[in-house]
Order: sequence, then C-alpha cells, then structure tokens
Amino acid sequence: MNRPRPLLLYRGTCAKCRLISRVLVVLSLATIRRAPIRSDEAERVLQAHPESKGKLALIREAEIITGWPVVPAVLGCVLWSWIPRYGRT
Repeated sequence: MNRPRPLLLYRGTCAKCRLISRVLVVLSLATIRRAPIRSDEAERVLQAHPESKGKLALIREAEIITGWPVVPAVLGCVLWSWIPRYGRT
C-alpha cells in the first residue's frame, strides 16, 4: 500500500521560498511534492493548521512541520522512502 507523498507548501510571492522549495524537491529526488500556499490543497491545510500561514510547511502523514525545521525533515522523508517496506505498516 502506497502512502501519499509528503507535501511542501511555500509562499508563491516570495522568491526565496520558491527557490528553497524547488531545491528541496530536487534534492529529495521527487520524494516530496510542492504546492504554493494559494492553491486549493494548501487552503485546506491552512484551515486545519493556521500556524503554518506564511511559512514553509511540510505535511507528512498526520504531522506538520513549519519554518526552517522543514529542511532537515525533507532528509528524513527521503531516508524513510528508501527503507524497504518489509514489515512496515
């Protein structure tokens, strides 16, 4: 059974945020996907997690990570995706 890929939300009006989010997706070897904050998917997440407004936010399974801790969390997502799925639920 495949889990949904983690989602990285970024502020589309911020050039630095767009660049960082692109770099993180490339470094993750497309393990994560990205969406600008003004997208429909992001709006649903922001309604559920208002603390992520205006920040980089990584949503993976039931967890949300905001701000600069997103950067090392992407590494965790990549490593987790490489672990063989034997015995994992």
